[in-house]
Amino acid sequence: MTGGVALTSALHVFLVGLFGGAVAELVHWYGLRTNPRFPEYWGSFQYWIITVAMVFVAGVFTWLNFGSQAQALTAFEIGLLTPLILQKAISGAGGGETARSPRANFTDFLRG
Repeated sequence: MTGGVALTSALHVFLVGLFGGAVAELVHWYGLRTNPRFPEYWGSFQYWIITVAMVFVAGVFTWLNFGSQAQALTAFEIGLLTPLILQKAISGAGGGETARSPRANFTDFLRG
């Protein structure tokens, strides 16, 4: 491996991917800070389970891509993009609008 910080253990690759997934979720919440349709699902247990699962999947996906050797920045980027790719895949499979209130609901969360 040349350039950048080399990760040489599967755990480190997983953790950097996990961190990338967590940053993706933080960016999502940052984007909602001024949204008048602030999500009503933010306090639900189901939402937080799915959020933690998305972050975990980012770490697993990064590890599956690289195994025990990766560049830290590349592993971070894969972790960062994994939740975004999954949200786009889910929104593409979801069909039409389902929001019934002026505030965002749980289905809106899954759609991104």
